[in-house]
Amino acid sequence: MLRRFLRKFACKRYRDAAELITPVQASATALPFVNGAFGALYLVCALYEIQDRDAALAEFRRVLRRGVLLAVVEFLPDPDYRCAARHGALSSPGGSPTR
Repeated sequence: MLRRFLRKFACKRYRDAAELITPVQASATALPFVNGAFGALYLVCALYEIQDRDAALAEFRRVLRRGVLLAVVEFLPDPDYRCAARHGALSSPGGSPTR
């Protein structure tokens, strides 16, 4: 997936945007970023691929600035899809993981 991303951004059309992006491959439960490094986090068909979701959600919260967006998108064709009600059960209104 990372190679595909890099190929796409290597083309002339995206070259300016690519200069602003540094792709990093890392574990979702041990992200190599400082606390509060990001203003948003966007996951597409990824949350249910992570074995320790509670640890990953805690790590996402750590690298996000306070009061910003964590967007989780899952699609029905994804074999690991869970209903929207399950997404809500993964976090409280304050953003902390719950069981």
